[in-house]
Amino acid sequence: MWVDVVRGEPLSFETLLDELQTARVIYLGEQHTLTRHHEMQNAILDGLARRGVPLVLAMEQFEFMAQPALDRFNAGTTDLNQLINEADWAKRWRGHTNYHSLMQTARRRDIPVLALNARSETIRTVGRQSLTNITAEQRAELPGDIVTNDPPYEQLLTRILGVHMAFNPEKLRPIVEAQIA
Repeated sequence: MWVDVVRGEPLSFETLLDELQTARVIYLGEQHTLTRHHEMQNAILDGLARRGVPLVLAMEQFEFMAQPALDRFNAGTTDLNQLINEADWAKRWRGHTNYHSLMQTARRRDIPVLALNARSETIRTVGRQSLTNITAEQRAELPGDIVTNDPPYEQLLTRILGVHMAFNPEKLRPIVEAQIA
């Protein structure tokens, strides 16, 4: 069942698609390991494509350096298995198999896929050292303008990370910067 959280009312999947098809950007969050979240994402992507909505699928599950491999996949010159190998996806995103049906829908519906994420090595360095202490080469991999002043997000991360016994609140700032980057 779908629920409109603003009105607090149930809505049909087709009504959901009616509302989504006019949006310029749609963010679909998930718990990475929950199959029903991936099924929902796939249903929305397929449903909007079926209606002729022009789409681009932008994924954090690919690091920017995988874009050439994604471009070959988007062009139809490689298949999913080749993409997985060329992008080193199994190493770079442990739960990559959760996204295979989404990728197959994108291929079947001719929806281009974009890589959104920075290299994991760079993000780990930001998390340990902060944005101001990374190398110029690492900084060049990230967006030029990164707004790190986000008190609600910082508060959320504090709550999430606070459950870990090893959490040190004094080291939160670089972690916030890494998550934003």
